Amino acid sequence: MSAHDHLQPLLAEITGPAVSIFLPTHVAGREIRQDPIRLRNLLGKVQAALVDGGLRGPEAEALLRPGYALVEDGLFWRHQQQGLAVFIAPGTTLVRHLPVSVGESWHVGPRFQIRPLLPALAADSRFVVAAISLKEATIYEGGGGELRPVALADLPRGMENLFGGGPDARGEGQTRSDGTVRKPVTANAADAPANADAGSQKQVSNDEAIQYLKQIAACLDQYLGGSGVPLVVVADERLAGHFRRVCRYPVLVEPMITVPPDSLDPATLHSHAREVLRPRFDQARRDALDRVRQGVGGGGGTASTHPAEIVAAALQGRVETLLLRQGGACWGRWLPKEQTAILHHARHPGDEDLLDLAAAHTMVTGGRVFELDVSDMPPGQVMAALLRF
Repeated sequence: MSAHDHLQPLLAEITGPAVSIFLPTHVAGREIRQDPIRLRNLLGKVQAALVDGGLRGPEAEALLRPGYALVEDGLFWRHQQQGLAVFIAPGTTLVRHLPVSVGESWHVGPRFQIRPLLPALAADSRFVVAAISLKEATIYEGGGGELRPVALADLPRGMENLFGGGPDARGEGQTRSDGTVRKPVTANAADAPANADAGSQKQVSNDEAIQYLKQIAACLDQYLGGSGVPLVVVADERLAGHFRRVCRYPVLVEPMITVPPDSLDPATLHSHAREVLRPRFDQARRDALDRVRQGVGGGGGTASTHPAEIVAAALQGRVETLLLRQGGACWGRWLPKEQTAILHHARHPGDEDLLDLAAAHTMVTGGRVFELDVSDMPPGQVMAALLRF
């Protein structure tokens, strides 16, 4: 699911209070038992806030019933990632598993809060992961905080798929799908053999492994074309070395992840990929900051540090890059008829955080959002933006 797909349902118009809950979760271990307790405690705080805001007790409890149902769902807690977001409004319940940890927080307002999702959504520009073993090759598309399997028609699923199976029980040659005969490979082969899979007696030569990898590389090259999307490869050291030599795609991420991928689930693959991509994402953040600074300093309307102007531009799809001060807030209201934002120095009744609003609409219209430390922001500003026009 892309960042757009994640965010679009969260931007739908809501009648009644919108509840946003965020908490860190655990993938395994005894700590898993703490997670539903944390959610129950947060739901209790939200329920009290709803009652303080004018809802009757039974109404608040009925609104939060889907959240309390999650607390009691033991199977649900066995399939977590690093963080969890739960969004509840009248007639709507949305649950998002997050590949990064988030702080424990809750929010009640006229719409769902999205800023706590930014570490999961904003840092993941599009990338591709190729998990390659002799047993299987799987391609994933990354972005928006998750990995999604991609089906490529010409991709060999593994050595067995490419060559039509391993040597038979008699050790005789076998017929390939193209009608040629593959000779059995023995430990005395001239080129060093590689095991087809852990615990198997089947072996393939380096030449055959390279042929297999060339076909994978050609598939990926056709799929990625000239997109410039980073390609992350996960394979054991032998296959990684061979793949490096046969791959012609120019944006191959180094270092490769030299771990046999067959036993890794998508969440673990995603975690490994994020680590090797982190320097690239950090550089993208620095480049964005430099461009915004140059735009602000050069004038000409290419950049802005004025919150009202930025919020209007975000809702009109004109923000290419948005910078937000970490921990900052900008209270006010967006007036859709007037297409303008009203800002307040302190929070007034009915206000919302306009940084959150600008971030959501920037991302849903294909822009990038980065949260920066106060020392990295333009002096005295809570937001800055590079505008498309």
